[in-house]
Amino acid sequence: MTKKVRKSNGRGAKEFPGGNKERGLLEIMGSEGRVGCLELVAQSMAYVDEAISLTDLEQNRFLHVNPAWVRLYGYPAKKVMGERVESLINMPDISRRILRTIKTQTCNGGWEGCLLNRNSKGDVFMVNLRTGCLTDSDGELLAMLGVATPTENKIGNGKGASSKTGKSQGKSKKGLSLEELRQLTPRELEVFTLFGQGFDTRQVSAKLGISSYTVQTYRNHLKEKLNATTTAQLNFLAYQCVGNKVVRLD
Repeated sequence: MTKKVRKSNGRGAKEFPGGNKERGLLEIMGSEGRVGCLELVAQSMAYVDEAISLTDLEQNRFLHVNPAWVRLYGYPAKKVMGERVESLINMPDISRRILRTIKTQTCNGGWEGCLLNRNSKGDVFMVNLRTGCLTDSDGELLAMLGVATPTENKIGNGKGASSKTGKSQGKSKKGLSLEELRQLTPRELEVFTLFGQGFDTRQVSAKLGISSYTVQTYRNHLKEKLNATTTAQLNFLAYQCVGNKVVRLD
């Protein structure tokens, strides 16, 4: 059953007006009563060990994060209020389709799956994310709930994500050896490095002056040579190598 959604005024797309959390929450939530409900929920999450966030449905902005979330992602709670989830912790190449699927399923009972996330230092890691909706006493959507748990045992099957309803994920590949990297051609290494810098297929295509089809062909070759079973796994390996300065573009 789809939840009823209260429309906000759309302001404060990036941050709360004037940095005022109370005023920003009131603008998004629509009434002091709904703000009070949200704050009660937030208080109940303070001592939970899992990383929990509350976001608004329309623009996916952070309304609250608990201390466990702060420890996992490294951002102060006040800094993330009003920021969009995608720009802060999602990978740059996560597909719009994945985001739409998560949003739709969240409003219709919830979504669970694996996502590549990044913290305040730029470190990339996989989390198991569970989402759901919180409603007020009138049955209107109060906020979206996200519970993130770091995992090393599951690998995504899409643009930085995989659903629990998808195929078997297999075991995680921890990293790459220099011998594995040496088997790549100079062009493959170049494409691999751009993936590690957060470039998506279209951006790599424009950067190197080749077609998107050719980029995808290189991606398939890289997955085969590096024994990466999914695109998300390949991206993770690329982020690791670039982050650790194992590979780079001169």
